[in-house]
Amino acid sequence: MKNYFKLAFISLGLLCMFSCEDEKENRIPEAATLSAPENAAIDQETKPTLTWVKSIDPDNDIVTYDVYVSETEEFVAEDLKGDNIDKNTFTLKTALKSHTKYFWKVVASDEDGASAESEVRYFTTKNSAPAISGLEFPANEATDVEKSISLKWTAADADGDVLKYTVYLSKENSFAEADIVASDILESEFAVDLDGHTQYFWKIVATDTEGATIESDVASFTTSNTLPSKAELTSPVNGFDQVSLSTKLVWSAATDADQDAVSYTVFYGTNEEINENYPYKKDFTETELTLSNLRGNTTYYWKVIAIDSEGGKTSSDVFSFSTINTIPTAPVLSSEIDELIVDEKLNVVINWSASIDPDKSRDSEGNLIPEPLVYDIYLSLDETIDESDLKQKDVSELSFTLEGLEFATKYFAKIVTRDPQSAKAESEIVEFTTKEKPNVIEGTWTDVRDGKEYKTITVAGKTWLAQNLAYIPYVQKSDDANKVCSVYGVDVTETTTAEDLKASDNFAKYGVMYSAYTLEDLAPEGWHVSTDADWKEISVFAGMSQAQADEIGKQYDYGSKFLDPNSDWFTGTEATNDFLFSAVPGGYYSKGKYSWMPPFSYKGSTMYTYFWTNSTNIDNVSYFYRAFNGTSNYIERNSNKQSVERMYVRLVKDSE
Repeated sequence: MKNYFKLAFISLGLLCMFSCEDEKENRIPEAATLSAPENAAIDQETKPTLTWVKSIDPDNDIVTYDVYVSETEEFVAEDLKGDNIDKNTFTLKTALKSHTKYFWKVVASDEDGASAESEVRYFTTKNSAPAISGLEFPANEATDVEKSISLKWTAADADGDVLKYTVYLSKENSFAEADIVASDILESEFAVDLDGHTQYFWKIVATDTEGATIESDVASFTTSNTLPSKAELTSPVNGFDQVSLSTKLVWSAATDADQDAVSYTVFYGTNEEINENYPYKKDFTETELTLSNLRGNTTYYWKVIAIDSEGGKTSSDVFSFSTINTIPTAPVLSSEIDELIVDEKLNVVINWSASIDPDKSRDSEGNLIPEPLVYDIYLSLDETIDESDLKQKDVSELSFTLEGLEFATKYFAKIVTRDPQSAKAESEIVEFTTKEKPNVIEGTWTDVRDGKEYKTITVAGKTWLAQNLAYIPYVQKSDDANKVCSVYGVDVTETTTAEDLKASDNFAKYGVMYSAYTLEDLAPEGWHVSTDADWKEISVFAGMSQAQADEIGKQYDYGSKFLDPNSDWFTGTEATNDFLFSAVPGGYYSKGKYSWMPPFSYKGSTMYTYFWTNSTNIDNVSYFYRAFNGTSNYIERNSNKQSVERMYVRLVKDSE
């Protein structure tokens, strides 16, 4: 029983004890004491570790901590950086701003929710260095960069600090203070003027307001080549038109900002559009160049291209100049003349050698052609020749016929050459005397061999038969059948006699026809068969020039002067028989051209007549002859092989 009361007493005591504790007041824990960082600390990390001295709770309650960090001394809920921390240290998980002042405190709380705030301290985070994200322009290792550019870069400061820049620019891959081209500039670009075709190295140093710096990488670039300056053409002056045929081109020296060596390529020509594929002089280092042997009266165009050692080119302007006119060489007037009698007056043909003019002109298509020259003809009766003696201007040939001159008269002639610019060159004065006026003297001559009488004419000192020879040395075919002679239209047989030939009407009308084999047998003493030279003389007397008389072939417009108008010529031009030569249309005897024709036959009476000469051609086989055609009014000089073909003959008296 005693024990029962004892146990009850103990239980009552315990109940009383616990009931009394529940009614006891909770006490606030002590405020935490901040330890690190120290108040007003600077250069703190942006994720600092905050420490404090643990709070003591008088009730021995468990204490936890809430950490507040703020940019102001007024804390708000968002400033809570860590809560329910059971340690006395806390490292921020989210970085704070750099170079910023922060306030912080710790709130200690017991498990019953009682709390106490620490003092408020502050610290400043350390400054963030600026960042250069890149050198933007020029790009690293860029080439052909212009010589005036702005260097550009990008940089930033996490703290928002104002940045200042120092720009280094060097021609070496190292930098010294002398390579600073700009300092403390606020813009992220800087204009520079550079040398041409040069490699540069550059970098940027950025500094914020707190003095933190960052240096960029080193970049390089190479500038483009600086073209040389333009060569200024100085001589000849542009457009000058009195330049000699040997002249000097002069220009000012080109300069090169890069100090490159400069050479010149020189162009010149007659085309305004200069073709640079065809330089006159390359790799030339002088500033003057002599041109020789230029054409006269020609416009030239020229220019100079300055070229530096890097291949940079600068062309000058194109200048022009014109050379002086070249005077043509003097013509040489021949002293030999050809005289032609026309209407009882003399026409005298003079000849000269061509003048030479090296100048050129252009035709309608722009092609270079020799400069055309013309000749002025002067003729005087004395050696004093002036403009009043001008007979003809602008002659383009090398001969001229002076018409209507007097016989047996002394004349003085000269030729003046003119080019299109009226430059003149004169020949020497040539003196000539015209021949005596020829008289045609009529006469007669009797051939003592057969007693036949012939009319004669004496022309220019020579006596000709004025009729065809009618002497018959051979008729019948003999041992030399080639020497048979005949009369036009008479068929000669072995029984034909001379009397048979004379009985033909054509004997009296035309005379006798001979083969070339008989020519040496036809002339009596004191006479000869007319030669080629005799015929040339009488042709000139008839009005031909000597050149015409010498030419092989037909000469028109002269035949009528030899033809007898009283004969039966079938003519297209009236026969005038000017000097009584009295040629009659006796035809000729020749071989047939075609197989169906007779081997030999008579042809061409009333239209033709042919005369042998006793002169051989250079082959010494063929004989010259003269043929007359009344219809076409020509005289033909030609030759034919010695054959049985038959022609007429005129005798000429031997000179005494």
